Amino acid sequence: MAWITLLASLPVMALQFFYARREASWARLERATLDRKKMRSLFSYSVFTAISNMANTLRFSLDALVVTVFVGLAAVTHYKVAAVFSRYYIGIVIALMWPIQPVLSRLYGQGDRQKLQNLFSFATKISTCISVLICFGLIAWGKPFIIRWMGPAYTDAYLPLILLSLAVFLDVCQSPSIVLLNSTFHHRSYAYMNLAEGLINLVASLLLARPLGIVGVALGTLIGAFFIRVLVQPWQTSKASGIALGAYMKVLGGALARSAILIGASIVLAAWGLKPNYPYIVASAGFAAAVYLAASLWVVFSQAERKQLLSMFAKWLPKQWTEPGGVPVVDGEGTST
Repeated sequence: MAWITLLASLPVMALQFFYARREASWARLERATLDRKKMRSLFSYSVFTAISNMANTLRFSLDALVVTVFVGLAAVTHYKVAAVFSRYYIGIVIALMWPIQPVLSRLYGQGDRQKLQNLFSFATKISTCISVLICFGLIAWGKPFIIRWMGPAYTDAYLPLILLSLAVFLDVCQSPSIVLLNSTFHHRSYAYMNLAEGLINLVASLLLARPLGIVGVALGTLIGAFFIRVLVQPWQTSKASGIALGAYMKVLGGALARSAILIGASIVLAAWGLKPNYPYIVASAGFAAAVYLAASLWVVFSQAERKQLLSMFAKWLPKQWTEPGGVPVVDGEGTST
């Protein structure tokens, strides 16, 4: 497995180099020594990125060690069943949302605050919509899937799965704000937030692991996420974006409320598939996702935003679903300009 992991990474690195050379043919590697000012400029950004990455280890990678020490080695596998879903959850949302970073950086560099705020608000709706779908999907189909995948003996992983899904949700539903903080050179404050959450997570998990077992470790993760992602991050995001805190919470809260109602209704309609059976799980989850995403276009997003989303998939959709003439620009109130 280790050899496979190493060998599989080599083509990735080669392709990264190839595409970097192709897209930035002007770039050159020079031997000239960097002066101290340029070195300080480079490392002033990267050092806080490194702190953020180390903080992620506290947030997500030390749980297995805490479980081993305070609960027992056998419990690690049960906890890992829940943790693996949260890792995929994070990866999916990050992969979908982080491509907006260069756009936000360009708008920030141009000083175009209005377009930056418009894009940020639109991306927040998208992120919330996707995050709600995955989070509630894991909660609804998690138990039957665990029973079918690992067996009834591993159903004790279901409650940690719920807690970890909620903890990840508090993070990834605001992933555009994380991108914004990095794009507008507020990465230092994000590094500190990440580190604070990691420390709260670690302390809470250590305190709760022995009395509550793997549930306590997962609850520690949720506690850390709540204090930072709910109480601190929105305020810091408002400061960085120039959007009033009330306006930001209105966009985030409105998208969250509408998405939660839609996913609840979709799960009720797909309740026939909540069985420990792969065909039922796949069919019902796919049905619920289709209903939810179709309804979200009309309930979560404004008309202009809906046209903009449909334009991204124009070549796969019937022509009458999209409006010719280009992509509309969406302002802060959801109207086209």
